[in-house]
Amino acid sequence: NDQTYANILQACAESGQINVALSLLKELQKSSFPLTSKIYLPLLKACANTRNVNVAQSLIESMKENSLRITIEHMNSYLSVVAKCKESARALEILNEMFDSKVGDQAIVPNLITLNTVLSACANSDDFESARDLLEQIKEGRFKVAARGGTNSRKSREDVIRPDIVSYNTVISCADPQMALELIHEMRLSRRNRDGVVLPNSVSFTNAINRCRVFINKSQSIDERDAVLDIALTLLELAGDDNVNVYVYSAAIWTAEAVGNYQ
Repeated sequence: NDQTYANILQACAESGQINVALSLLKELQKSSFPLTSKIYLPLLKACANTRNVNVAQSLIESMKENSLRITIEHMNSYLSVVAKCKESARALEILNEMFDSKVGDQAIVPNLITLNTVLSACANSDDFESARDLLEQIKEGRFKVAARGGTNSRKSREDVIRPDIVSYNTVISCADPQMALELIHEMRLSRRNRDGVVLPNSVSFTNAINRCRVFINKSQSIDERDAVLDIALTLLELAGDDNVNVYVYSAAIWTAEAVGNYQ
C-alpha cells in the first residue's frame, strides 16, 4: 500500500540514496499503482537534507499534474529546501502563491512554520529588507489561520498568526547592528502587550552580537568599528544574568577581538 512505499522511499532517502528513491517513484508512476500524497513527503524532506531544490520543485509539479492533494507539510518541506539553498526570491514567490491559493488550484493556508521558513530563506540569503518586510506583515496580521471552536463556541473564527521567538531571532541574524539592537528593544517592550509577548532569549543576543562582529570585519573605519563595538557591549548589558551564557560571552569576546580591544 502507499504507506509501505512511503516507508521504503523514506528509508532510501534517509540513507542518502535519493536517486534510488526517485527511480522507485518513476517506476510507480509508470505502473498502475495509485499514487498518493503520502508517497511524496519523505522525498521532499530528503531534498531538504541534500539541498536539491530542482528535484523538490519537480516533485511538487508532479503532484499537481497527478491532481494529488498538496498539504501544508508538503509546502513547508519544499520551502525548507529553498531556504537551505538561499533562494529568498523563490521562497517569497511560493509564499505569495500559497497566500493567493494558486498552488495547483488548492487552498493551502500558510502557518507559522511556513512563515519562519521563508524568513530563514531571507536570512540565509542575507536579504534583510525582505525579512523585515515579511516580519512587519506578520505583525500587522496579514496571515490568518482558520481555527475551529468547540461545541460551545462559535463554529469558526480567524486567528491572526503572530511572530514568535524564532521569527525575531531569524530576522536579527541578518540585520545590521543598529537594527538588531532595535529589534531587541522591540521584543523587550512586547511585555507590555496583552498578547503576542516575545521576549529576547540568549539566541537573540548571540545573533545580534554576532552581527556586530560581521559588520566590524567588513568595516574599514575605526570610528565605525568602535561604534559597532559599543552596540555589542550595550547588547551584552541588556542580556543581563537571565540571558547570558557561553555563546553570548563568546560572541562578545570575538567581536571585541575583531576591533582589537582586548580589555
